[in-house]
Amino acid sequence: MTGFSAPMPLEIISYILEDFDHRTQTLHACSLASHVFLASTRKILFSVVSLTPERSLTLSALMKADPGLSEYIQDIYIDIPHVKLRQRKYDTALQAILNTLSPRRLQMLHLEIGEPSSRHSWGKLSLALRAAVERILKFPSLETVNFMGTKNIPWNFLDHLSQTKSLTLSASINMKGLAINDKPEGQLQQTVTTGVASLRCAPDNLDLSYNSKDLPASLTALRTILDLSHLHTLVLSLQQDDTDAIQTIMQDSLESLESFTCYCFFDEFSNQEPPDFSAVRNLRVMRIATDTNNSARALQWLFRVLKRLASSPGEKGVVALDVLTLHIDTLDNLGFRVLASSPTWADLDNILTSPPFANLKDVKVYIADPPSVSWLLSYRLPSGRVEDIIQLLLPALHAKGLLEARPTHLSLEEILDGAEETFELTHGASDDSNQGDEMEESESEDRFDYIGYSHGDSSFDEEPSEEETGDA
Repeated sequence: MTGFSAPMPLEIISYILEDFDHRTQTLHACSLASHVFLASTRKILFSVVSLTPERSLTLSALMKADPGLSEYIQDIYIDIPHVKLRQRKYDTALQAILNTLSPRRLQMLHLEIGEPSSRHSWGKLSLALRAAVERILKFPSLETVNFMGTKNIPWNFLDHLSQTKSLTLSASINMKGLAINDKPEGQLQQTVTTGVASLRCAPDNLDLSYNSKDLPASLTALRTILDLSHLHTLVLSLQQDDTDAIQTIMQDSLESLESFTCYCFFDEFSNQEPPDFSAVRNLRVMRIATDTNNSARALQWLFRVLKRLASSPGEKGVVALDVLTLHIDTLDNLGFRVLASSPTWADLDNILTSPPFANLKDVKVYIADPPSVSWLLSYRLPSGRVEDIIQLLLPALHAKGLLEARPTHLSLEEILDGAEETFELTHGASDDSNQGDEMEESESEDRFDYIGYSHGDSSFDEEPSEEETGDA
């Protein structure tokens, strides 16, 4: 078989090969079949690079042999345990790769160094590696930055960003070693009072995860370094009881914010006031992921947020919100029991079906890892389905066709990423022949019947007594 007598234009070859975007072996085969395919296949194969320490050695050698490969890299994921970075060969290889990336081509940098239980201090990275990362942050082509797993980042580190539109930061910011007049609080005040046009990076999407006693100062530093007045999407992960952080970080984007997601994982919400969303005029999507154990304060907190939001509606007296998602991890059977018996569900049902929320189109409630079907059947409900229980708790929303409720094994982040659901009702709760057996089993001495239910009545009894709330 001879080569092409009249080769196709490279544009057509590239167009055809783009259909094999996720077929790595096919692209490898095409690159070996003819030199005509080589440039197009490399452009696809090297467009997204995922690096471990060992892979960094391989890619560094390839790029040294063919420096042109750096022009193909658009997205780069770097995930290196800090133990590996102590070995000079990995550090050197990573430096070489970062220093050859193209400022015209690179669009996304994901850098994760260390582990969740043992983050790596920024100051312990080599000077050369830190300089290589800072060089990349200045790229005008860089649209997305994910910086995770590192602690003690200098507060002005992100000042290198220029055109980045999406920023994910899961790292602590080092506020030490700054003169008093260099404090971000002072700079922020100066910016506000002088009205000088800002040249700061203005992201559209911001995803922050914090677990730090210096949280307020860190957020103030970000407000100084970044222009948040154009922020459309805000994601916060709070691992301590400090909901004031929400108010702090969103106060510059009251007019622009359209989507708010909060992961707040703590058993007990404090009695502090929730953030005031009444001034957020264009908020259309709100997602809350939380957990509950011996308290349902998370529901009360959400109700107060919605109440404030309804107190200052937009045009025609209607709130802009049209999608609300609630993801609750009940942690154990007792947690579900307390959650399901909370009277705050009625408050949520009333306010979400009130006139200020006339734009609301979709309310999703996910219950993560709920109790077993046999345990749920002990409620004397017509089935052991979590969906039925939530529908009874939110009857008005269900009647309007706005409610979607279901159990899940997935986190909210996994659901939003489109992960496949693995939750299955393995005990046949919808099978009448099985229900009789399950109900007979539920008549045992340790049965939970703290919730009253009767056909035609969607109300639940009041909170159980201390004797009834004893451990199963």
